[in-house]
Order: sequence, then C-alpha cells, then structure tokens
Amino acid sequence: MAKLMNRRMDFHTRPDWETVEISSVNRMPAHSRWGAYDTQERAKECQYGTSPYTVCLNGDYRFRLYSSPEAVDEFYRIDYDDSQFSFAAVPGNWETQGFGEPIYTNIVYPWAETEQACLIEAKQEEPRVPNPPYVPKQNPTGAYRYWFTVPDTFEGREVYLRFEGVEAAFYLWINGQPVGYSEDSKLPAEFCVTQYLQKGENLMALQVMRFASSSYLEDQDYWYLSGIYRSVWMISKQKLHIDDIQLQAIPDLCHGSGTVRTDVTVSRAPYFADCSVRVTIYDSQGICMATQTSQVCKEAEYRTDRAPTANTARTISEICGVHCWSPERPVLYTAVVTLLAPDGAVLDVESCRFGFKKIEVRHGVVYLNGRRLIIRGVNRHEHFYPTGRAGTREEMLEEIRQMKRMNINAVRTCHYPDCPDWYELCDEYGLLLVCECDIETHGVSGAITHNPEWAPNFVERATRMVRNYKNHVSIFSWSLGNESGTGPNHAAMYGFIKEYDPTRLCQYESGEPGKRISDVRGNMYAPVDKILRMLSDPEDNRPIILVEYLYQIRNSGGGMERFLELTQRYERFQGGFIWDWQDKCLKGTAEDGTTFFAYGGDFNESFVEEGECPRFMTCNGIVLPDLTWKPVAYEVKAAYAPVQIQRPENWSPRATAGGWNTFLLRNDSQELSLDHFSCHAVLRENGYPIEEQQVLLPNLPAGQSTVLIVEIPHRKKQVRFIPSNFPCAAGKKPFMHRQSKKLVCSSLHWRADRRRQ
Repeated sequence: MAKLMNRRMDFHTRPDWETVEISSVNRMPAHSRWGAYDTQERAKECQYGTSPYTVCLNGDYRFRLYSSPEAVDEFYRIDYDDSQFSFAAVPGNWETQGFGEPIYTNIVYPWAETEQACLIEAKQEEPRVPNPPYVPKQNPTGAYRYWFTVPDTFEGREVYLRFEGVEAAFYLWINGQPVGYSEDSKLPAEFCVTQYLQKGENLMALQVMRFASSSYLEDQDYWYLSGIYRSVWMISKQKLHIDDIQLQAIPDLCHGSGTVRTDVTVSRAPYFADCSVRVTIYDSQGICMATQTSQVCKEAEYRTDRAPTANTARTISEICGVHCWSPERPVLYTAVVTLLAPDGAVLDVESCRFGFKKIEVRHGVVYLNGRRLIIRGVNRHEHFYPTGRAGTREEMLEEIRQMKRMNINAVRTCHYPDCPDWYELCDEYGLLLVCECDIETHGVSGAITHNPEWAPNFVERATRMVRNYKNHVSIFSWSLGNESGTGPNHAAMYGFIKEYDPTRLCQYESGEPGKRISDVRGNMYAPVDKILRMLSDPEDNRPIILVEYLYQIRNSGGGMERFLELTQRYERFQGGFIWDWQDKCLKGTAEDGTTFFAYGGDFNESFVEEGECPRFMTCNGIVLPDLTWKPVAYEVKAAYAPVQIQRPENWSPRATAGGWNTFLLRNDSQELSLDHFSCHAVLRENGYPIEEQQVLLPNLPAGQSTVLIVEIPHRKKQVRFIPSNFPCAAGKKPFMHRQSKKLVCSSLHWRADRRRQ
C-alpha cells in the first residue's frame, strides 16, 4: 500500500505520515468555498449545497479499524470483499461510534513511553523527550469505503472531491487508483478526480491515520478524535472556471459610502485571458447596488496592490449609502461573480456574502468602524455532545443563540479553524471572530518553531487558513496558533498574512512576541497588576486583548468586574476571551446502563495525562456539554451586558441630587443608542415585587453615560432595604430579528426614608 502511494520511493526512508517535507500529494490549493451555481439567480441566494453541481456524500460508510498503517490490506480495490466491515457515520469520529478509544491530553502527546521511535532516551527516572516527526507504530488506522454515482449533468466537466475535515492524515483512492494524500486536519482538502471516474457507480476509499508528523502541530487541549468528522462534497465545474474570489469591502466612515475591491482568479485553462469577469453587488434586500466588468489579466505585475496578478480580474465598485457590519447590526451584502466568454456566454457563476467593516489601530487602541472595540469574548472548541467534533448547522446556531443571550460578542476559534458553516452563521448573526491557525506544539514547546525544516508547514497552514476564510466579515483578526513558543516560523506566517490581508489584525500570544509577530498583546491569564504594568510600558503601546482569562474550572468565574473596570479606565485594555465556552465531555455509560458526562480517564484509556493537568480539565466551560447554563453563565451575562446601571462615582444618598433615586446609566454598546432598548424598574420588598414602572431612557449614544433619576414613590411602611431591578430588553433590533431578550438585570439597594411614615 505505501509503495503504491508514496512518491519517489527509491529515495524514501520514511512513510509520508512521518515525513516533514510531505504535507500533501495532489491536493488542490486553498480557495474560497465553491458554490458551483448553475444560474445567477441561485448564486444570488448564496445557499451552499443548493446547486445541481454539488452533491453531498455524507452517509454510512463501510469501515474497519486497523492497529497500524502497516496492517492495512488492499481494501481500496474495487473487488475487495468488505462484508466483514462495519459501518461508520460520516461525518463522525470513529471513537464516539465504538471504534477505538478517545484520549484527552492537555500538553503531552498521547503515546506511551514504551514507544521507541517517537521518544528520545533520557537519563534514568527522567521522562523521554518527544522526537518529531516520528509517531507510534501502534497508530490506529481507519479504512473507509463508499460507493457513489456521478450525475449525468457532470459529464464533460471537471469533478472534485472536497473533504471539509479529516483527522489526522489520509490517503484517497478512487476506483482502486491512488489520488492523493493530505494532512492539516482542520481545513478542507480538495482533489480533482475527473480522470479516475467511470460511468455508473464509483468507489471512494480513504485510509485515515490517527497520528502523523502533523500531530506535533496539533497538540491542543482537547480529545484526540479521529476520522472523517466534517462533510464530504462532490463538486463539478467547467474546465475554465472561477478558481478563487478575494473580496475587500472598506467603508468610508465620513461619507457613508464604501469601496468593494474584488480579485477573481480563474483556472489556467486554454483561452482564459480572452474571458472577462462581471461582479454584481446586491444589498440585503436583493437590490442591485453596482455592476462592474473587467478583463482577466494574462500576466502578473510586480505589485498586486497596483494591478491584479496573472489569470485574475479586478473590479472596484463604489457603493453609496452602505451600512457597516457589526455584532449588533450584522448587515450583509451579496457579490455575484460571473465568468464570461468573449461572446458574452456564461461559463461559471459564484457568489459570496460580505459586509463593510473597518478594523484599525490608532494610538494603541483597536477601532471597529470608527468606534473603540470592547471584546466580550469566549474561547470555543469545536465540540458537540455526544458526537465529539461532528456537529450540525442547527447545533452551531443554538450555540450562537446561547452566546447572544449571554451578551457575548466575540469568539476565538481555539485552537484551529472551524467548520465553514460556523463562519457563515457568525457573519449572519453577528459574532466577531479571531480565526486561529491549527498550530500548537505545546508538548515540545518552541522546538519546532525555531526549526527551519518545519517552516513550510507553519506558513502553509497560515496561508491555507486565510485563503479559505478571507471573505468572512465576522473575522477581525487572524491568530498564528497557540502555545508554540515564538520563533522565526511565526514571523514568516505574520509576514504573509499582513501582506495578503492588510484589512485585519494578526495576533499571537505564546512567548510574548513583539510587534513583528503580533499586532496586539494578549497575555493569557494576566492578573490585574500584570495588565497595569503592560499599560504603563513605555516601549510597547499595542492594544491589550487577553486571549484567555477567567479559567472556568470547578466553582470559578468570580472577579470579572475587576477586568471590566479596566476596560472603562484604560482605552488600551479592550477585554478578552473567557476560557472557555463548553464542558467538552463525551457520553459515558455506567455499569447500570445510565449515561453521564465523561471526561479524561472515564473510558479506561491506554494513556492518561497525569501531573499538573487533571483529567477533568475538559470540564472548564461556562455551559455544560448539552449547553445548559452553569451559575457562572449568569455572571457572564451581567458582566458582559452592553447597558450597565450602577451608582455614580462618589455617590452619597444625602449629598447627591436625587438621593436614593439617582443612578448612573452607561451605554457600553458597540454602536446602538439607547433608543434601541426598553427599560422598567421593579421595586421589591423582602424579595417580592411591590411596584413596577417603565423608565424612559434618554437617546444616549454608544460609549456614553449619564445620570438617571428614577422617581420611585416612598412606601409608608417601614422598610430598610429594597432592591430595584432594571431589566433592559432589546427593542428595535432584537437578537436574530425574532424576539427581544433581557440583556441585564441590575439589582441596587434603595432605602426608604423612615421619617416619611
């Protein structure tokens, strides 16, 4: 099998999955997601998977788990008897379907010290050192077989297979013929399979290795789960087609207009330079805002900021009366891109949703659309209970719904790019994203980061991430990864990203990198005194946004107000991302048959990380695995509320005008004024409501505060303390435009005047 797939076997000394220089074979370059639409009308709807030229290949695959790649037989042959194979659901992880064992680790790599090749001997009684790129010989390997039929409408066109997520590395065969190989488990892998297909039924076979050299780059604080865990698609395009779309929509904040620059790359098929590209912009109501046509360039210029590169057409559209995208107002536009033959015939149609957004740093402060940005964020692993990494669009939407209920406005995709559906939903419903590269080398610290042999792997993962998701307006920052030390490989990643996409931030935290690697300072778990020292550092005035803070393990989560007070006092401190969103448990079964939320060690795994990282570190979310709120979630909701009601500074009931009826109203929204909210006051006595009245809110702009006097009549009954609650509900722009929600409930004490009986 290995001889069949490996290139230049005469020179090979290691298999592909243990060779640093090989991360893919015959895999296509990364690009924006293809809709492969058959009409411009369907492209305008921009609903992925609705075109007759896209076929979803999800389903039950024939499956068998082998102990190692060397143990795999010729299962990919058409005449192979797979009657002894089981079935595995795709998308899905095989460990959650009864094959093999899930393993949780935080830092160490999940193979025992008995493994010789992947660990270097050390002195007696010392742990052995990991030895990249070697992985264990006992390397569970899954074999998948699936029969599919190519539609007749695909005839005469190119056919591609798109795997949106396979962990950790895999080979692909079609009808017994080798097609390619891929690593990088959190990004799509695509292969052109036209030449391997036949009429009628076709056999697709995958060999998936649990561990590969790439595993040294994917040492995230999570379960090791394997298999085809995201969707599989078959896509058909003309030989001469739209390859990629890079769209930048920058608003003119002074004049209310915007500029849309679209670079459309076409395939280098014969006569590509004779074609032209038409880009039509539609607003959220489907009204045409602009149409531009441009010829495809034949040759590249020296600088792409002045002219598009080879086989690329550029259009620039000026749009009047644009509405900026923000988490509170996620206004989207649609670009329909049409490839035209010289006679005007339509060759290919693609589309993408986009928004106008401007991210900039001025004097050490990040601004979104001209307003200071406050991150009320959370870290989110891609986890679904009980299926592991395999989730549905509906499950993702429910997560967003719960996040919005908690007033969360930003998510860090720790520690890898997420499913493409997640970005589309965040665009639509309004969540800012830090899109993180799939790099964490925690188990070897910074050893790989400083090794030039690994530099192509670092840069490739960064470039593929950016090229896949560059058009998603929800992404305001790219992250170079997590806990991998800091070195020249990160500098190379940063250099490409900032040149390719200057419209966004680029950040990294591990090793406290300088300005040539990160646009912000994000020291995880920095205490308040550390933050104050960072703010007073005369040599570094970068914005401070904590990539992780408030670790939510056991009964934690207190003290949030200390960090939020800093966002009010210091402009350069702009919030952070709570660690983390969800308890990442799997389904365990007790001896009596009852199920429970299981964490590391509950499956009698062959390997369990011991020491300073307890097995229950998977349980550090603000919600349970089924998204039930923990008590701390209510604290998060109150602390992250965009409208805050409290006592004024230096307030005194006798010295302050209005006395007990005086409150400070602060609008911490990103852009909404208070006329978008409603408010009422509830007067309680011993916990029971006795008075309720509407409170007329002033038209207070975002980022402003004012004194609010609420005329609450004194009770003739002697009462010492009476809490007053101010539930503020979204009014004109409710969440998802469907229903209003309570944003905050501020309880403040009011004391009745005993002299008035």
